[in-house]
Amino acid sequence: DTSNKIGNVYLSLNQHDQASDYYRLALELRQQTESAITSANSASSVGPQHAESVIFQPADISFSGNRTGSASRGASLIEGLTALVPETNYGRTTKPYPTIFIYLPEEGQFNQDLVIEFYLRDEQGELKHAENRAYPEQNGILGIPFEELENIAPLEVGKRYQWHISVRSASDDDVLYLSGWIHRVEPTSSEAHSMEISLEEQSYVYAREEIWYDALAILIKLRQQDSTNLRYLAALQALLESVGLEYVDIDNFIGYWLDKQQSLEADVTNGAGDRYYRPSPDSQPLPSGGSQTAGGHR
Repeated sequence: DTSNKIGNVYLSLNQHDQASDYYRLALELRQQTESAITSANSASSVGPQHAESVIFQPADISFSGNRTGSASRGASLIEGLTALVPETNYGRTTKPYPTIFIYLPEEGQFNQDLVIEFYLRDEQGELKHAENRAYPEQNGILGIPFEELENIAPLEVGKRYQWHISVRSASDDDVLYLSGWIHRVEPTSSEAHSMEISLEEQSYVYAREEIWYDALAILIKLRQQDSTNLRYLAALQALLESVGLEYVDIDNFIGYWLDKQQSLEADVTNGAGDRYYRPSPDSQPLPSGGSQTAGGHR
């Protein structure tokens, strides 16, 4: 018998084989379509879920510092100058060369001859690095990547450092200070595993593990790579809002501190006195309990 029956229709053997092949192709196409629909639905729903996962819970410990600008003589050089750090003035990183971000608000009424100075000290107050840049002409978020600072040593695992950022006018003695702490830690097993996943997923792992500087750096990078991605927008907004920085304009990123200038020493002058190159304010001591972890944190 060289015929086969499908339903009430009798087919030749060749017709039967051809019909079977078409049927299998139809099944495969249906499965591919269903898989694509499932993936699309998953992608559309991932934004809100991931936005919730980047809510940052700071360690139960506070360090001395200034998240918002503190003027040396009560003058208001620039209203709203802010360091993008938790209210505890403390954050962790797994990187030897992390990035600190500050928010420069809209230009104020002050003159334009402003200089930004950056200082880094260890826990004992020893100056590890000092450097300056001209104040940017635009307002927005500015990144200070350690790897672009001249001759700076990598942060050591297990050590805390205090950074100072000052804004100074060349024609006045008023200074505006920001300061905070950065603690380099070993990555946990989940953080180490995060190197095998996407940058977006890495940011969620870092936020969950309270690695502030790394989570923020990744989300800002992703936002710059694709400003139309609503997941990146929601995640960055959620991270900043969770530490009380909801007023920061995340759509205004002015870049990184890359232009080179002379590296500073505490006693360097510019030939006309020390107006530009003064040492930072005295290092603030580690607060009581600051040398201990809290709530099981590292």
